[in-house]
Amino acid sequence: MREQELTSSGHAIKVALEILERSLMHPNFTNAGEVDSLLYTTKTNYERRLPAMPIANLDTNVDMEAVDFDPDHDRGSRVLGKGSGESVSQEINFDNTSLDDCIALLAKELEFSRFISEAGFLTNPSLAEYSKMTRLFHSMQAIPSWSNARDVRNLSKRIIGGFLESTDYDCARQARLIPAAHITTCMREMIT
Repeated sequence: MREQELTSSGHAIKVALEILERSLMHPNFTNAGEVDSLLYTTKTNYERRLPAMPIANLDTNVDMEAVDFDPDHDRGSRVLGKGSGESVSQEINFDNTSLDDCIALLAKELEFSRFISEAGFLTNPSLAEYSKMTRLFHSMQAIPSWSNARDVRNLSKRIIGGFLESTDYDCARQARLIPAAHITTCMREMIT
């Protein structure tokens, strides 16, 4: 973890040690294998958690948390109605990511794949295309199955895939510059 400049909270280390203690009871326990497996799972969970975080928090080092080591780490402290056969259910509501954060995340996803938006409209709130994007993201968030960062990532994949499949794109001669019209068309297709 040090080599990759990853840090973790004290509680997360405690959870990791508990996992390794449980692993010791397995008949085919191997030190290095268990540690490698735990680190792989932890890094995967950590990378899945990052897109759901506010964009502002991603500029600093984000510690690995207990949930990265074991998503079910609090299994012993959950409240269950034992004896009555009932479990206590609780509805959890997640607020939508702000519209500006959705646009910033989309720009980041496209940049990660080495694509940029035409005239940089995804990073310039004063442009008319940016305003269209906020309205379209607002409509997308009204869809009951909308899931913030995951759907923004899926949208970026759809935008890039459609752009690369278009007949007027020649990767040998053109920059990876995606027109605003293509991006808004992909968004409208996801809404309808």
